[in-house]
Amino acid sequence: MRLPANENIPGEVITPLQSRGHDVRWMLTEGAGNTDEAVLSRARAEQRFACDFR
Repeated sequence: MRLPANENIPGEVITPLQSRGHDVRWMLTEGAGNTDEAVLSRARAEQRFACDFR
């Protein structure tokens, strides 16, 4: 599964997901400080599972 994970998600959640083969894009290491809108936009562009709360 391809997942976005905002920077507030703890590494203790990210690591097990990645070790199980999930493709997790963690904003803490790949885009810290981005707005929620930017994170969702990137998730959509990369076809990652993301909810759209508009």
